[in-house]
Amino acid sequence: MQKFISAAALSDFRLEKLLANLQTVQADIQKVAARFVHFVSGDLTHENKHVLEQLLSYGASNYINDSEGECLLIVPRSGTISPWSSKATDIAQRCGLH
Repeated sequence: MQKFISAAALSDFRLEKLLANLQTVQADIQKVAARFVHFVSGDLTHENKHVLEQLLSYGASNYINDSEGECLLIVPRSGTISPWSSKATDIAQRCGLH
């Protein structure tokens, strides 16, 4: 399984709102960040990996330092195939990835 880190998942406005809500539950939370992470199964050639990186480079690329704080990963239930995933698979296949 390969991991591709992509764009910021929330705007600055949404992050500020989320932080304020979280601080009502846990007052010492100082910062919150969110980004999209794509998981791809199967072996990829160097060329295919490059194509996939281009497809998954979109939106604001706000820098997030992974070494700070705790990380909470939220993913669909194992085996779930979302409409987004199905469409992304269709697009990747049209770009020559299988």
